Amino acid sequence: ILSECPCKYKGRSRHCRSFNFHYPKVPSYSIYDLRSIGTSKKVLRSLMDGNHLEIDQIPDEVVLNEKHSLQAYVTRTKEVHIEKEKIKDQFDRLTYPL
Repeated sequence: ILSECPCKYKGRSRHCRSFNFHYPKVPSYSIYDLRSIGTSKKVLRSLMDGNHLEIDQIPDEVVLNEKHSLQAYVTRTKEVHIEKEKIKDQFDRLTYPL
């Protein structure tokens, strides 16, 4: 029996080098790739303990924040999401010459 790794409930950037050894069932693109999931400890714990490892398999009853919900939706539907207003705002702030 493998012991649990203390980085189980931390974001991907905080995983130790033995994480994949301890949790071989975690796919390469997983709940750990949700943007800043390490700061949403309660959600990460709920997903990991519920064995909801794939983003497109997160049940509807799991409450995600707006960014995580959007990422899960895009992963599930494969739709491209472009925030045109944010892009326009960024371009509008540019002044010539760059």
